Amino acid sequence: MTILPPKEKTVLVVDDNPGDRRLISMALKESGCHVLEAEGGEAALEIFRQNSSVIDMVLTDIIMPRMDGVQLVERIRGIAPRIKVIFISSYKRRLDDGIDGRPIHFVEKSSDFSPLVETVWKVFEEPPPLKKWLAKMGFY
Repeated sequence: MTILPPKEKTVLVVDDNPGDRRLISMALKESGCHVLEAEGGEAALEIFRQNSSVIDMVLTDIIMPRMDGVQLVERIRGIAPRIKVIFISSYKRRLDDGIDGRPIHFVEKSSDFSPLVETVWKVFEEPPPLKKWLAKMGFY
């Protein structure tokens, strides 16, 4: 019997800061995710519409021009109500009540991407693919 590595999870990373977006994407790719990137809410909505069948999670900055992260998630949940979402920000905006009555996941932006990567895989409710695959193979 052949054991194949698990399917990568696809995360849409939305951040208007190109440096942050690139670093976040790199950290997620290294953890085993496939990443799509958008520079803002409007672009993210278009990418989501075109790829909704393969996107497993939206990871979005909260504060962005024209369409903020909360507005984006409300529109995306109109298309895919069960999409997994993580909000990121350098600012602590109060989202205690969640969005649409649903609790939210929030990670503060930092130069240490470990908490972000850990939160992503916790929300997926599974270990990163490489770790899972190595465990199946008896190496971990």
